[in-house]
Amino acid sequence: MCKRLIKGGVYKMKHHIAGVVGQVEACPKESDEDKKRVRDYLENSKNKKHQRVEELKEERAQLGTSFLGSIEESMEAHTGVYIFEFVEKYIIEIGTQHVVQVVTDNATNNMAAADLLKVTQPQIFWTSCATHTINPMLEAIGKLLKFSGILEKAKALTIFIYAHHRTLVITKKYTKKSDIVRPGVTRFATSFFTLESLKDKKDQLRLMFTSDEWSKTKLRSSVKGKAAEATPSMAFLLGALKQAKEDIKKSFKKEENAIPILKIIDENIEKSKGRLDSPLHYAAYLLNPFFYFKDSSISNDTNVMNEFLNCVEIIFATDEDMQSTIANDELLKYKSKSRNFGKKMASWNMSRMVVQLWW
Repeated sequence: MCKRLIKGGVYKMKHHIAGVVGQVEACPKESDEDKKRVRDYLENSKNKKHQRVEELKEERAQLGTSFLGSIEESMEAHTGVYIFEFVEKYIIEIGTQHVVQVVTDNATNNMAAADLLKVTQPQIFWTSCATHTINPMLEAIGKLLKFSGILEKAKALTIFIYAHHRTLVITKKYTKKSDIVRPGVTRFATSFFTLESLKDKKDQLRLMFTSDEWSKTKLRSSVKGKAAEATPSMAFLLGALKQAKEDIKKSFKKEENAIPILKIIDENIEKSKGRLDSPLHYAAYLLNPFFYFKDSSISNDTNVMNEFLNCVEIIFATDEDMQSTIANDELLKYKSKSRNFGKKMASWNMSRMVVQLWW
């Protein structure tokens, strides 16, 4: 074997030894026998992987999320072109007819890759992770004067409780061993989840801070202790966002007081156009029985219907018969709750089953 340093891990080292064209430069010192042995190994691994992918195609409908594989590419520059080529390679391997969308965060290189995929695979959606899109909304809302002070007090209280063994033991006793902190996917989500948790447990916490156990702790007389005593899936995303806006309005006695929060949400949705309101999001919203069976007027919304039809046209771009069947036949059955859609079991299970299994 030559003494050349190969970057990219064991995977590329094997290609170097085997002399596979296109990956790395072939090793000039390997024997033909060694090259053949490594090539056979790579070919066998490729066949096994292909076989596993085919098996997963059959299982995916039943299993939901499936792990196809991973690759070590830490040495490569993750440019938009590189990510696009990497993703498209697996799309082709799986079969373009089996892929509806690609989900990533909102990094610039991922968005560049998304633009490239629209050119070669226009029927596939590239969707931004909802968490990374909603997070700026929560951050901006948390900075509003009305909420910043409350969030800081909640943070100080939880840090105080969790920083001391004795306070945590007493708290667990009064909250029946449930945690106050509710971790979210992001820091700002965690802040609001924890605030909600404190609200839900306010009665238990009030009892705790007036209990004998608390009065006997040395921490009660500390500055922080005194302060603590004084401290009072894609198918649901669009619908949940609409519901959240309505809940925010209802939470204020005067609707105009909700305007700053609603403005933040609307500005972020507009700023991230297509990330939370793509045609695929609207189609999922319309076809989610949890929302539609409660409010069939959804189908009267021109925007919802236009985006649904756009989604159908994108996914079935080369099959006009299928577009017509979905838009004029299948959708009508769903909207009118005819055949199986009208059965009691369908209505009963709409909030008890995940949407894909309900369908």
